Amino acid sequence: MSIKVEDADNRPEVAADFNDSEWKPAFRRERDANNAPAKATIYRSRFELPEFTEKDSITLYLNSLGESQSVYINGVLILKDSKKTDNGLAIKLYKKALQKGKNSIAVVAIPFQERKRNGGEMRSASIQILTPADPWKRKVFNGLAQVIVQSTGKSGEVILTATSPGLTQSVIKLKFGE
Repeated sequence: MSIKVEDADNRPEVAADFNDSEWKPAFRRERDANNAPAKATIYRSRFELPEFTEKDSITLYLNSLGESQSVYINGVLILKDSKKTDNGLAIKLYKKALQKGKNSIAVVAIPFQERKRNGGEMRSASIQILTPADPWKRKVFNGLAQVIVQSTGKSGEVILTATSPGLTQSVIKLKFGE
């Protein structure tokens, strides 16, 4: 959704709970009565996030929507007056600005001087959540373990004791050389 506005400063439309139900679909070329482009455009959308942890890394990938742009997540400014780029932006999102479930994004953009689009299609943003794998650790399968005993060649006895919290202790005695 988008709306054309007269200036880009202190816009109420960036608030997390702003009602944009009357807005028009985004990325349509419209001009005012004088056939002049808008001075600024505000784009809004919503996205849902699953449960995330402090270990997760959340990144917003955003194509340039104008000559410069400011980005708000849930009404919080996360990027101010970023200049256009050919490759788009990768913005690391702070978890304090996000919430599980519904979130809002608003971009206040100063329109491009020249409008260039590839094939008439514009993908504006995507969100990536990376959850690091747990550290590797040795595990025992189905409660079974393998023990390797190396002999010195002398006769004797080896006693192997297995213990674990909540389980009964088990002892095995092995005799060698007799």
